[in-house]
Parts: sequence; C-alpha cells; structure tokens
Amino acid sequence: MKLNELEIKLQICSEEHFQEVFNSCIRLFGTAQSHMHQLDEYYDTPDGQLKKQDLVIRIRSNGEKKTIALKSPRVELPSGMTNRIELEFLSADGEKVHEQLASQGLNPNEAAEKERWTFVYNDCEIVLDKLPFIGSFIEIEGPSEIAINQIVFLLNLTSCSPVRQNYGELMVAKFRQLQLPLSNIRATFAHEIEYLAFK
Repeated sequence: MKLNELEIKLQICSEEHFQEVFNSCIRLFGTAQSHMHQLDEYYDTPDGQLKKQDLVIRIRSNGEKKTIALKSPRVELPSGMTNRIELEFLSADGEKVHEQLASQGLNPNEAAEKERWTFVYNDCEIVLDKLPFIGSFIEIEGPSEIAINQIVFLLNLTSCSPVRQNYGELMVAKFRQLQLPLSNIRATFAHEIEYLAFK
C-alpha cells in the first residue's frame, strides 16, 4: 500500500520528443516494467465537494484489476513538485466499491483513458503517459526531490516546466477550451477520434 506521493509532472509537447524520451528511458532504465491501458474514474458529489477541498477518490481499471486511491490535498513545493498523502490498494470487487461510494452520494463525474509505460530506477518510478485530448506527459515519483531531479537531469528534461494540475484538471480545461460538455467527462481515445472526425 502506498502512503505518500512525491512527484513531478512534465508535458511532452510532440510525438518526436516522446519517442526521444521513451528511447532514453529504455537505454537508461531497461525495458518498461509494464505497458498498459488504464481507465481512471474520479468520484465526487454532484456539486464537487471533494474537488473544492483538493481531495481525490479514484478507481483505476486495468482489465479486471481495480485499484482504489484516496489522496489528500496537494502541497506544492517551490521545485514544481507536489507532495500529498496517497492511500492506494487493490479491490477484489470494484462494483461493490462503486455501490458503497454511490450510497454516500459519490459518483464518477470524470473519467480519463490513458496508455502508460512504467519504468523503475533505484527507488523512483518513471511513467510515460499518452492521453486523449491533452497529449503526452512524464511523471517521476520518488523518495526525495534530489532523487527525482536526478531522473529529470538524466532524461535531459531540465528545460521543461513542471505541470502542477492533475489530469482531471487538465482535461476539464481542455474540454472548456474545445467547448465540449463539462458534466460527466469521459475522455477516451475513441471519443477523441470521434471529435476530430466531426471537427
């Protein structure tokens, strides 16, 4: 079970740069520990009480595997990193968890699909993410700012500005920019293809 999350998020602004970073990860850290498609569903009250307090309840689906995460408000560090308490655990019955949350007035009001590659180096976890609508990112999570900055340096990403928003916040901002409905956002690759086809 995870108890803490200290990380930095950086945006990768082109497919060419993504391939460069991906190849650097393989060269420096070896083959990706995992490569998967995930669906993250964020639960909240109809009036967004959890979001207003920067609290997160997320159910992540990877095939039949369901992972529940509970996150405290973020502490934003001068380095651009964020630190927060994170409790993460596997669920044997995702449907039962959904029913329990619904009984407390909590339902999924945002969902985002992503393709993720995970690398591990020393005590750090490096993930490369591709998401519909908002693009590609790298997240580096580690035990200390020094350890995380070492990975940033190794990957030649020191010129990239940190992204402080989470994926849900980035998705809401993008949907607002595209004038797409903001209620019950479901950002999937299929939805993106459909949007681009009728744009």
